[in-house]
Amino acid sequence: MPDPTEWFLTKAERGNSFSRLPAWCEGNRAEPLVHGATYFDQLATEVEALRAGDHVFFTDWRGDPDQKMREDGPTVAECSAGPPSGASS
Repeated sequence: MPDPTEWFLTKAERGNSFSRLPAWCEGNRAEPLVHGATYFDQLATEVEALRAGDHVFFTDWRGDPDQKMREDGPTVAECSAGPPSGASS
């Protein structure tokens, strides 16, 4: 496996001292999922598991805010808005 330091920029190399996004670190996981029910269900699961200071980054060719992530919701917009009020962090 290639050395990740050859692929990812350090905070200094990014050159954006105003960014609050973390630079790469070990222990991250990337899992490619094909668009569809499996993708949205897993994305909702990952977002639900986030705690204070966590980040999740995902790509979507065409994101629709009203797309339901599961049959009974939430929608992408609801999931992107953050945890429901009263949720623990």
